[in-house]
Amino acid sequence: MKILAIMGSPRKGDSYEVTRQVEERMKELGEVEFEYIFLKDIEIKPCRGCFLCTSRGEEHCPVRDDCPAALEKMLAADAVIFASPVYALSVSGLMKIFKDRLAYNAHRPRFFGKYALAIVTSAGTGLEGALGYLQTFSIWGFEFVKGLALIRYPGLEPTSYFENQTTKMISQAAGRFYQAVESKRQPRPSLARVLQFRVLKLNTIVAGDYWQADREFFRNKSNYYYETRLAPHQRLVAWAFQQFFMAYMKKNFIIPGS
Repeated sequence: MKILAIMGSPRKGDSYEVTRQVEERMKELGEVEFEYIFLKDIEIKPCRGCFLCTSRGEEHCPVRDDCPAALEKMLAADAVIFASPVYALSVSGLMKIFKDRLAYNAHRPRFFGKYALAIVTSAGTGLEGALGYLQTFSIWGFEFVKGLALIRYPGLEPTSYFENQTTKMISQAAGRFYQAVESKRQPRPSLARVLQFRVLKLNTIVAGDYWQADREFFRNKSNYYYETRLAPHQRLVAWAFQQFFMAYMKKNFIIPGS
């Protein structure tokens, strides 16, 4: 089992310490190999917002940095951990710019079948917001297990009670993550994911030639990203949503060929 940990902190602090404890616990459960990418140590240039990656393909991106190599490591791993401290009620700037830089994966998701774990640490506030943000990597196809959000108060030693509770939470999260990755189970898509698929596919229809790369990606995908059986209510809601979406777009935008 190969786990890749994406570390969003500019230093090896609390989020790194927690991730290392998750690593130690998982290695007690079975044969696990960990690799770390410290975003502070790789070159990440900001996205220019030119849309070339989403319209023509990521190979046309004018930015040259280390993000494509990091992405290849994510694809090669069995599962991924995203870890970040809470900065200003959200994730670190390093993690945000990394996600922005590779945003085309939200248009053409390819991480289905891979589980992910989000880890956030804070002195007290912003845990839910940062955890929720990391879990939006699910748009890339990741299946997240329940995340780990921990308070690590700087300058104060925790009581034995608090430390025991924290250790218990880390152990439980590591166990959940290990079992999920070990199962290799690909859950049936939720209704939200079915609707996400429908929106992205419809975008390739209404935008004409603009989303060339997306259109090619969705060309042979009819109901979902991969072969699966959708529940009757999912098909019904998706059909109704499509009618609403197309009506909205035609009312507000000039659709090529219509």
